[in-house]
Amino acid sequence: MRNHGRRSLAIILTSISSLVAALPSLPGQATFPVTVSGGYGSGSYPAGALVRIWSGTYPPSSGFDRWTGQSNLLENSTGNSTSFTMPPKPVLLNAVYRAAAQPWNYLTATVSVPQFSYQATFSYYFPRNPIGLIVLFHGTGGSGVGWFQNVEYVRFVNDAVARGFAVASTSSFDRVNKQWDVNDAVSTNPDLLAVQNAIAQFTQQGLMTSATPLFSIGMSQGGAMSSVASYRLGFQGACCTCSSGLGQIYQVSRVPMIWDLAQNDRNGFTPSATQFQQTLAQNGVRTQLNVHAPSPCFPQRFARIPGLSAADSQAIYNAFKAAAVLDANDFVTADPDTSGFENAIPVAYRASTGDISDQIYVCYTQHKFFSDFDNRVLEFFANVIGPPSSTLTNVSTRLPVQTGDKVGIGGFVVGGLSPKRVLIRVLGPSLSGPPSNVPGTLNDPSIQLYDSTGTVLAFNDNWQDSQASEIAATPFAPRHPKEAAIIATLAPGAYTGVASGTGGVTGNALIEVFDLDLGANGHAINVSTRGLTLSGDSVLIGGFVIGGTGLRQVVVRAIGPSLTSAGVTGALADPMVDVYDASGALIASNDSWQSSQGAAIIATGLAPGDAREAALLLSLPPGAYTAIVRGTAGNTGVALVEVYDVTSTP
Repeated sequence: MRNHGRRSLAIILTSISSLVAALPSLPGQATFPVTVSGGYGSGSYPAGALVRIWSGTYPPSSGFDRWTGQSNLLENSTGNSTSFTMPPKPVLLNAVYRAAAQPWNYLTATVSVPQFSYQATFSYYFPRNPIGLIVLFHGTGGSGVGWFQNVEYVRFVNDAVARGFAVASTSSFDRVNKQWDVNDAVSTNPDLLAVQNAIAQFTQQGLMTSATPLFSIGMSQGGAMSSVASYRLGFQGACCTCSSGLGQIYQVSRVPMIWDLAQNDRNGFTPSATQFQQTLAQNGVRTQLNVHAPSPCFPQRFARIPGLSAADSQAIYNAFKAAAVLDANDFVTADPDTSGFENAIPVAYRASTGDISDQIYVCYTQHKFFSDFDNRVLEFFANVIGPPSSTLTNVSTRLPVQTGDKVGIGGFVVGGLSPKRVLIRVLGPSLSGPPSNVPGTLNDPSIQLYDSTGTVLAFNDNWQDSQASEIAATPFAPRHPKEAAIIATLAPGAYTGVASGTGGVTGNALIEVFDLDLGANGHAINVSTRGLTLSGDSVLIGGFVIGGTGLRQVVVRAIGPSLTSAGVTGALADPMVDVYDASGALIASNDSWQSSQGAAIIATGLAPGDAREAALLLSLPPGAYTAIVRGTAGNTGVALVEVYDVTSTP
């Protein structure tokens, strides 16, 4: 297990009540539109209103990924439901869902526990090469298969599998009280033995390896089991939901722990969980504590229940409104433990009473498993696994920016397991003076950021127009007010930044991507920039920085002729590439990729499609590097410079 050293105490409290619900618009008060794609919350709101948005029903074999669009406004850009303060302008937001590697359903397996003459049944699913296994523990009265049947549990399992985790659950040995044994040593504990033997069986079957990271999450009394199992079986991390876990474990455990608590839980776990968190933090253990505050029960809430349509959900919602189960702002009016709200469920939907009740409990934040913090848990587990020893920490490319197909196009991929906060900027005017002294600079650049689907995530012309204080707080604020910059938190995936001149102006510009979150378990695994390659100061120049402590293996490519088949006109017919270190020393050069390292480059799967294109395979220590692409014998045209981190390529 990694030693993370002393960590600062982190408590996240999401406290939102009906008192700060979206402000009503007054007669004559200006309102601005909010458009939510793939989720809910569209409407018109006055500036300063608290606007809530929430994701839609999950597509098959998918989980919720993140919000895109003007996600910088959001309280939590990876939360199933979140909120923002309405600015005095239109807002566009998109709910993005992450598909699992392939369609899936859970399987079952029987695991023997000979010491107790016991056959435990496990429900499980393993994607290929899982990034970790999460063992799921039910609450009192529950069963293992409930994680694959009950609505909020199913959402967590889908979110986990979509991120690449394996999942497995079983029922407690005690089927009278339906509780876990949390007190005995492993050798005398049937529940711990069942989990231990299941892990061994899954490993023997090749579903996982002995190095696969292990995690657990438990609801209520299952949270106590999660804390015990993670310690006694040597897991890498654990989560307690609506539970503080077993107190004595935290005196000896060094397992990273996250708590997801419900604000109105009748058991009042927050004080004890806070105390336990402080104990772990004082022992240098990574921890996090989240408190789920009440949320509105919107008309679409019940459509997440299998068999209920949006129209059914609206009918149930209408019945609750008529019975005053929900107030004017759609918050649950009374403790569902005692309110008798079930009597308001229309007769036509009484067969779904259990699932409908669960949603009311979750909105009120009474003692019930909730999926709202799924990504917080999964990000916590991913960060426990840890980033690689070295990463590409920033990339930059200087190129001539013209119009049409000859604008500056910078692509990069965020790899790893978690979202990464990055700054993308385009410099022009500041390049004309010292120390760069670049002639013919682009005097008014702008930048558009796209995801892999072609959706515009953000746009900026002058960096002080938006996010000014956030950008100024970094070391990377542009020096000139006409230069452009964007800060975005990006989930793993491919992204493109397009630099152009405002009003069609042209000139030399610098596109840069900076990693603002080196501690997050995400990193750039490849970068690419397409632009016009001329001569002199107008060649294509790609810069990248390797951070950390270890060597990084990269492939640097210069692509030209292959762009023609992609529809690019005027491609550079014969590119070559030179790579320099920070001192300006030439490390390597290549004209035609097959002339050297041909077999090694083919083995990476990154061989260029044309023999005239250039490529280098390099093992580089941490530091700054520059790749310069130019035409052989001075020829010119549109080219692509790319840097692939093959150390991280799946």
